[in-house]
Amino acid sequence: MVLSQLLKNIKPTQVVGSTDVDITGVNIDSRRIKPGHLFVAMKGTQVDGHKFIDKAIELGAKAVLCEDMPATLADGVTYVQVTSTEDAVGKVATMFYGDPSTKLKLVGVTGTNGKTTSSRMIEQAFLEQGKSYFANRSGANLISGITTEFVINSSLSGKCRKEYAVIECDEAAARRVFSQLRPQVIVVTNLFRDQLDRYGEVTHTLENIREGIKGAPEAVLCLNADCSLTVSLANDLPNRAVFFGIDKGAAPSRPKTELSDASHCIYCKSEYEYDFISYGHLGNFRCTHCGYHRPKAEYAVTNVVEQRVNGSSVVLMVNGSQYLAEVNLPAMYNIYNAIGASTASIPARRRLSAIISRILASSSTTSTRTMVFPPFSIQQIQRV
Repeated sequence: MVLSQLLKNIKPTQVVGSTDVDITGVNIDSRRIKPGHLFVAMKGTQVDGHKFIDKAIELGAKAVLCEDMPATLADGVTYVQVTSTEDAVGKVATMFYGDPSTKLKLVGVTGTNGKTTSSRMIEQAFLEQGKSYFANRSGANLISGITTEFVINSSLSGKCRKEYAVIECDEAAARRVFSQLRPQVIVVTNLFRDQLDRYGEVTHTLENIREGIKGAPEAVLCLNADCSLTVSLANDLPNRAVFFGIDKGAAPSRPKTELSDASHCIYCKSEYEYDFISYGHLGNFRCTHCGYHRPKAEYAVTNVVEQRVNGSSVVLMVNGSQYLAEVNLPAMYNIYNAIGASTASIPARRRLSAIISRILASSSTTSTRTMVFPPFSIQQIQRV
């Protein structure tokens, strides 16, 4: 593809060299550069790609997309300067490799806690079904890392080698990632006031996710019914929403804390009342002033039978049927991770050809069904 065509959707601040050159690939990893590639110099949290521009050129890069122009420019190489390579890389990669949403069936996972665990659960469901997939399992959940996964799993002609993808996405990056990838399913695990130095108030994180979902109006949302912040996404977005949660009475309620991350109604600012709290601000919330309240969860834990140091036994209600399930990781938050991943099976059956439909579902009332999610598993023992 000609470089000028690649740059069609971005606004360079400066271009040095010819844009009438053929580009054979786009990469942000200088070690993977091939002759004719465009090298995108990304400024990461630990490594600055600008330091590897010379190495990329040595390996054959014909063009460089960067924020800072090098002091010395190589002959025969085109330099394209932009304000933000993080903003530009997705647009350039999409132009070269094509719109991933038209070629791949995508599941996006975001939220404050549980992104990685939930993603690995869903990924294992792909493996269990024998699907051809890739995932950013290395934890590279920013735009640069996600872009790298797409590049690695695409041929030189730009064709993706896989049919499905599980993409874990940083909450702040969700604003751009979801609108560009347009997943068929988006799981939002929860929202807490973590990493205030990066995101500021938790409502800012919520808005980043909301803006990203606006760019994916066809995505089915799998939302934590017990998180008052997460639930609000379903109230002002056109997307279909499916809820998961832990029902009142499933386990002893924890006391309400003064340091809750969401103690007051997101709409009218009145203080929430709770019938049940699992931990933090997660639970059966309701606002007595405006009526905002926890929705009914289609995937609901109705009884935490036992919690052990190495896992939990729970009763899970799915579309009116109950299952006794084992979650082989400890603590309440991993119960949420398990049912959140399972919730994706509802839209998945309709949108993703039953990729995740066998996590907890079985047509037999007596069969035992185990899926291994190293280092944990979910096991259907029997229908209750």
